[in-house]
Amino acid sequence: MTNLSPMMQQYLRIKQENPEPLLFFRVGDFYEMFFDDALTGSRELELTLTGKDCGLPERAPMCGVPFHAVDTYVTRLVEKGYKVAICEQLEDPNLAKGLVKRDVIRIITPGTLTDSAAIGEKRNNYLLSICISGRKAGCAYADVSTGEMYARTGTSDERDLRGIIASVAPAEIITNAPELLRGLADMSISGCAAERFRPKEAKERLLRHFETGSLETLGFSAANQTAMCAAGALMAYLNDTQKNTLGHITRIQFVTAGHTMPLDQNTIRNLELTQALRGQGGADIAIVNSGGIRAQLYPGDLTALHFQSVFPFGNSLTVIEATGQQVLDALEWSVHSQPGEFAGFLQVSGITFEINCAVDS
Repeated sequence: MTNLSPMMQQYLRIKQENPEPLLFFRVGDFYEMFFDDALTGSRELELTLTGKDCGLPERAPMCGVPFHAVDTYVTRLVEKGYKVAICEQLEDPNLAKGLVKRDVIRIITPGTLTDSAAIGEKRNNYLLSICISGRKAGCAYADVSTGEMYARTGTSDERDLRGIIASVAPAEIITNAPELLRGLADMSISGCAAERFRPKEAKERLLRHFETGSLETLGFSAANQTAMCAAGALMAYLNDTQKNTLGHITRIQFVTAGHTMPLDQNTIRNLELTQALRGQGGADIAIVNSGGIRAQLYPGDLTALHFQSVFPFGNSLTVIEATGQQVLDALEWSVHSQPGEFAGFLQVSGITFEINCAVDS
């Protein structure tokens, strides 16, 4: 270590503190990667691999990306399932005395990506936290870009877990039981330190963040302690990666079984409730149930469904026992006859959904 250059010693110290993510280390107008990170980065991003003298007998493998294009490269890596730590210069290099101070200012993961161009403006990018305790399972999920956060309880039964994962459609899962979940979902699954899910630590973190003296004000009780543990671990993970106060997350909406439609993963996929199967563009219709599970419906999907009723916010539109085409026509009339987007309720098979609609003219 003593033979290494001061900058490389700094790099290795920061990398040791952040061993899992690829480290984007700011040097002038570039973010550089070294050693194994450089080998991975050059392969995944098709970058030229070079070397840097660092005080070792052999040059350190190195590749880099220009700072003004870093978001593009980070998004490409995150979409491949990698995590990326952004290590920034904390002072002006021209004014620094000696080695420029650097530190990680943010860690971007699949579930904390905020690039709307990559996610889609009408989609949520949820990070899902699942706490398993015996037969019980507690879940919490949040979209860091919007500040939405939800919690719910379930069981550790495989079918129940598959249903929760399918309905939330998260980009990433954190859990205290990664081995149990890896066979249930085809997405990034990270194990978190067990202490993050412990009731005492989770409770203290939630009370501190939401500035309240009681968990009951957030909807938690002894009956849903696993959900509280999942929520506390979720906030810890967001604090670790975002490295800010997360002041825009101001409440937790608690989801109960009556707020959700029990559809399995294949049904959700085949109905195209969370994504298009044939590569269509952005959704015309966004439907959100009262438990916060977002779905997107395209005109072709909407016309194939039968709705029991539509109850709007603030205008006189009411549709009873309507076909999908009739609902689409009514929504289009509503949007074009009144400024702004239509907002109302849909009821399907006894489940009430909130609907937000902006039909193209």
